[in-house]
Amino acid sequence: WTGNMINLATGGGNASGNMIDLAIESAANDTQAIVVDNDSASDQAGWFANVDSAGIFTASMIQFDDTGNAAWTGNLIDIDTGTADSTGDILNINLEAGSTSNQVLAVTNASVSDEAGWLMDVDTSAAWTGNMIDVDVATAISTANVLDVTYANAGHTGNAIDLNMGTNVAGMAISVNSAGTGAA
Repeated sequence: WTGNMINLATGGGNASGNMIDLAIESAANDTQAIVVDNDSASDQAGWFANVDSAGIFTASMIQFDDTGNAAWTGNLIDIDTGTADSTGDILNINLEAGSTSNQVLAVTNASVSDEAGWLMDVDTSAAWTGNMIDVDVATAISTANVLDVTYANAGHTGNAIDLNMGTNVAGMAISVNSAGTGAA
């Protein structure tokens, strides 16, 4: 078949209802809202979900809000790659030429965070050989900093950068290789 199995169209009016509304009630703790089991070698971009936006939208495309202020313990997004040598990216973002005001990740924290790695936590057990973070600055002349840390007027006591080399006796904490004369 070539047509859509489900096709919904809002029409041209200012509709306010939901096109699909799912309610998982309090006792239905073994329910999954959407389940996709894919055994196909999918070659269609957006084979799970495809969003093509031509309008100037002002609200969030995906919105999560813990309105009940419940102390949840599950992950909002959980990804397991499997053991195959996959070459696709977990998250691939392309900021196009005119997109000058976007931020890839914006975090606003009003919590007294006491969990180590609350912004990002990396734990490795394999002997990896590729760079963990790799920044390649191309031919355009950049004027901003790659990493910029600014402390406000509170009496902070933590370090901006803290390096504990441990058993890494062959590596250097910071290695600078510059084509110019200014290393400061």
